[in-house]
Amino acid sequence: MEGLSAWQMFFSDYVLASKDRSLSRGYFDGLEYLLKNANPDSELVHAARIVARASAASKCDLQDVLDKTRAEYSDILVAFESVLNDPDKCNTDEALMTAALLGLYEMMVATEVYPSAHSMHVKGVSAILCTRDLPFELLAGSSLFQTFNTLLPQNPTPEAQIPGLLSAYCCSKADPSTKNLDAILIRLPPVRRRALKILSDPKASKVELRSLKQEAILLNKEFSLWPLCLPKEWMPQTLGDIKEGDVLPNDEALDAMPFWPGRIDTYYDIYVVAVWDVYRKARLKLLNVIIQCSERLRGDSQTHDNSATLPKLQGEVNELVDGLCASVPFHLVADLQSCLTVGSTSSAQFTPGKALGGLLLMYPLYIASTLPTVPSKQQAWMQGRLRWIGTHMGIRQATMLANVGLAGLRSRE
Repeated sequence: MEGLSAWQMFFSDYVLASKDRSLSRGYFDGLEYLLKNANPDSELVHAARIVARASAASKCDLQDVLDKTRAEYSDILVAFESVLNDPDKCNTDEALMTAALLGLYEMMVATEVYPSAHSMHVKGVSAILCTRDLPFELLAGSSLFQTFNTLLPQNPTPEAQIPGLLSAYCCSKADPSTKNLDAILIRLPPVRRRALKILSDPKASKVELRSLKQEAILLNKEFSLWPLCLPKEWMPQTLGDIKEGDVLPNDEALDAMPFWPGRIDTYYDIYVVAVWDVYRKARLKLLNVIIQCSERLRGDSQTHDNSATLPKLQGEVNELVDGLCASVPFHLVADLQSCLTVGSTSSAQFTPGKALGGLLLMYPLYIASTLPTVPSKQQAWMQGRLRWIGTHMGIRQATMLANVGLAGLRSRE
């Protein structure tokens, strides 16, 4: 495995150049420029080399190469900590990109034996993003790897119109009267924390449950307006439909089933579909809170909101899950047309697309696969897709997430 080929594989897999900055920000766009102009001995260059080698080694299952990169990675962490502690060096594009690469490395090499340890790069990204001058206009809280809850400030300003990684507001055609997605997303973690406290308490009062439910309903309504402000280029387009197999698959078949029967959607690019799936993931979390509150308030005479009936709420969940499933081929497959020629239960092998697609799909799939409001067969299928990402795209944390989700499903049986 020559160094040049590892570089080529990495750039092909993880760098998405933006074709139009008003529509998409791409991913790792500008990394190649930074590397060309960086000191060859800098932490950025060393991090990029390690990630490139680890990406190729993980895909090819070259354990000896991965072991060597772990030793080098430990050395870089020590050196990078000094960068984080230097205010002049911390607030730079190079420092942010280095933190992002170190986080990506963790995703690639994570196993049960060597679990991903995000504390360093999360601390680094958080320190950089929370400075006054944001290098890439990233919102503190919109991590490159969807570690959203970890980085969110404890007391965000709800009304702030902040440009961010997950923002559709950067699109010039977007309706300025509608809050950008970041400004809505930043209000979700406080609701989730409150829900965790109230819903885990069997003695929670109906007053608390009603209040929590109403807060979640209002935020869900704001989320539902977000797609209405998007330019036409951001809207998913249906490419076709995947035929359903004649036999209802068992759990083992679901794990291997490449596509969920139904429509296949195509998008402007991977950045855009990733934002859509972050939106879906966030709303699924919120709807789960509303449904749990509704179930606890069954028969409550003071609950009169017909817009939040259980059948309607489950309908919203199903619509979001179907949208997520329809986006999976765009994330994972190089040739979408090839998906349409086979049934959902086909055992045909498909050429993986950019590993970036698997990286950005990983957390929405994981979250959806763990929510009790998502049908169990779709959960099992999602866990199979996570394992596929781990095996075919070399992102081993996806396999770990699939196993965590499977354990959760079995515990509910």
